[in-house]
Amino acid sequence: MNGFDSTIETYLSSIHFGHFATAMLAFSLCVELVTQFEELRALAFGVFKHL
Repeated sequence: MNGFDSTIETYLSSIHFGHFATAMLAFSLCVELVTQFEELRALAFGVFKHL
C-alpha cells in the first residue's frame, strides 16, 4: 500500500457527520450550478437560433 492510499483511509476513517454534511452540501451546490448552467446554455442557444 502506498502513502496515498493510507492517507485516503486515514481521511475516510476520520470523517464524521459534520464533514459528511459539508461534503453533501458542496455536492448539491455543484449540482445546482451545473443545472443553472445547462438552463442558461439552453436559453442562449434558443436566443441565438432565433437571430
